This record gives sequence, structure tokens and C-alpha cells, in this order.
Amino acid sequence: MNHPAVKVAKDTTYGRLIDMPGCDIPRAVEAILSLMPLDTFRHRAGEAHKGRG
Repeated sequence: MNHPAVKVAKDTTYGRLIDMPGCDIPRAVEAILSLMPLDTFRHRAGEAHKGRG
């Protein structure tokens, strides 16, 4: 068990580490993102600065 991960997990909403033995990172990411997708909104380069000074 990853000690720092256990300690950090205690301070989360869930309060404990979610262990996924035998699950590789790509599969874990796929599972997590299926429930919690990333925001797909992106600014075009320089768009955020339009109209400023």
C-alpha cells in the first residue's frame, strides 16, 4: 500500500484510499473518465485577450 496515498485519502470526502489491484493505469483512467469526463471547452490561442487594452 502506498503510505502517502493512504494519508492523503484520509482527508478526502470519501475518507479512504480506493485500491484497484490488477487494474493498469489506462484502464483506470478510462473507467474514471467514463463517470467524470474532462471539460472539452477550449479557447483558441489569444481569444482570452480579445478586447483588452
